[in-house]
Amino acid sequence: MYIDSHEWDDVVKYCKEFLTFWREYKKCMVTYNNDGDIGFTPTRFPMPQGSHFWLILVTHDESTFNAND
Repeated sequence: MYIDSHEWDDVVKYCKEFLTFWREYKKCMVTYNNDGDIGFTPTRFPMPQGSHFWLILVTHDESTFNAND
């Protein structure tokens, strides 16, 4: 949801930087198609310690966002 200031220079800069990271993170996420079937499974997200893990995106819809209103 946009609130006043979403077009401020620092906010726009942050969003662009975030999207740069997001493109890399997305390569490490399991994705699903519209039927709920797995569309893509990454090998895993590498860690400096040598271990690996998957990233799982958790989202909400507008009804969850506005639940306290």
